[in-house]
Amino acid sequence: VMLVGAYPFERPEDKNDNQKLQKMIQRILHVEYNIPSSVKISDDCRDMLKKILVADPAKRITIDGIFHHPWYTKNLPPGVIEMNLRPQPVPEGIQSIEQIKMIIEEARKGQG
Repeated sequence: VMLVGAYPFERPEDKNDNQKLQKMIQRILHVEYNIPSSVKISDDCRDMLKKILVADPAKRITIDGIFHHPWYTKNLPPGVIEMNLRPQPVPEGIQSIEQIKMIIEEARKGQG
């Protein structure tokens, strides 16, 4: 939306259609997105969007892949990638990954 000014899976012709939501969900599931022809975006940007908007999460570009993608790194000030890679402190009250894993493991034991 921020890039092209429209939701990628909506269509103007669906504006008054009572099946608008169902059509949009089908487009999402089938990764049928639209970049308006009036919007000029670079080939690198189009490539990164193509790698982000993938139905199978295992096949999507990773955050690290985005950080190193040519569209993201173009004109990026020195040191920004390294800054992004530095571990950030966990905000107070937020569960750590280890705590979440323990909770999941306990829940699995309770199911068996």
